[in-house]
Amino acid sequence: MRIFPAYYFALFVLYSFKRIQLSKFDIHSIQDPAAIAMFESIRVGLSNVWVDALYLTDILRVPVVYDGGWSLSIEEHFYMVLPFFCVLFFFRIPLIPRLAVYLLGFSVALFNRYSISYPIANLDAVYQLYCRFDSILFGMLVYEMYHLFPWETLHLRFKLFWSALLLVFSFSLILWMHQIDSSSAFAIVFRPTIVSVGFGILMYFSFFIKPIKRFFSWSFFRPFARLGYTAYLWHIIVIPVVATKVTPIVLKNQNMLSAVYAFIYVIFFTFLTSWVVYLIIELPFLRMKEKLVHPIKIQ
Repeated sequence: MRIFPAYYFALFVLYSFKRIQLSKFDIHSIQDPAAIAMFESIRVGLSNVWVDALYLTDILRVPVVYDGGWSLSIEEHFYMVLPFFCVLFFFRIPLIPRLAVYLLGFSVALFNRYSISYPIANLDAVYQLYCRFDSILFGMLVYEMYHLFPWETLHLRFKLFWSALLLVFSFSLILWMHQIDSSSAFAIVFRPTIVSVGFGILMYFSFFIKPIKRFFSWSFFRPFARLGYTAYLWHIIVIPVVATKVTPIVLKNQNMLSAVYAFIYVIFFTFLTSWVVYLIIELPFLRMKEKLVHPIKIQ
């Protein structure tokens, strides 16, 4: 009720925008090979809009309308496929075999990325379902640890020391992975695993350690959480539009101040657009969902 209306509305707008953009140019009059290739990619992408509509951009590596749809497709496969797998099989087996399945999943995804993108970087390993599903498994494993081994009930010596050490390790992994070249073969192959471990540890302790829990419960984050999905959908549309306003400023004044101005400008208009779309498209469907799921509470 929330994901589909917002996504298909954004897809419709982007499809219309690209179609109008393409109709304004006569491809036969363009001499630049890069420009010709770009317009040809847009044309093929428009004909492949069904790939976007069916959430197949993480499986079929073809030009599409919405270039950011690969991650949404992975999430959609998680929502529509994995619950049945878990209910019918995964949650029925004991813990040790279940952990073995997790380990197998992590290994398969890592091997797939390695075989595609090492030693020569290949971005296909970034966008494919069979290379990225381990991030979802890490999230599931963290929640298993939260339920089965809550930190509050573990009998460990020097618990404060171990929690501090693990948190330092978590932040170190996250910071390290965000300092390396994201397009390098090493990053493409190993970054999803290392970042998942880092964020997994942080997620686990955010349930139990009060300062971390209070920080992530801070009301300041609420608008970002509420508009995060919409902002992801619309940033790919908003950024090219607002870039025409800020690019001349950045090129004229190539310094940190102009870069910060451009960043704030883009963020502001992305979230402003997201807020309007949220009110018009998402909120009515969310209210409809609440009426279906919690009819007594709504009344």
